[in-house]
Amino acid sequence: MDHVPDMTDQDEGVRVGSVQPGSGAEQAGLRPGDRLLALGGVNTSNLRALADALKDLQPGQTVDVEFARDTAKLTSTLRLGER
Repeated sequence: MDHVPDMTDQDEGVRVGSVQPGSGAEQAGLRPGDRLLALGGVNTSNLRALADALKDLQPGQTVDVEFARDTAKLTSTLRLGER
């Protein structure tokens, strides 16, 4: 993610508050209101879990991302940008 989207904890996953135009998150199809469920195969049930998943990843790395939008669970590929 070129800029880590504004995120907050939610019931399941971490809610995406905003997505920067042109960012890896936008290119992966993430939208504000989506809930990030997993990043690179690591469960992101809360902000701490997301931080733990990100610490093992490098800028420029491509990872699978699983997210929820409304009642649908979606997957995409995300290219990580600078933090």
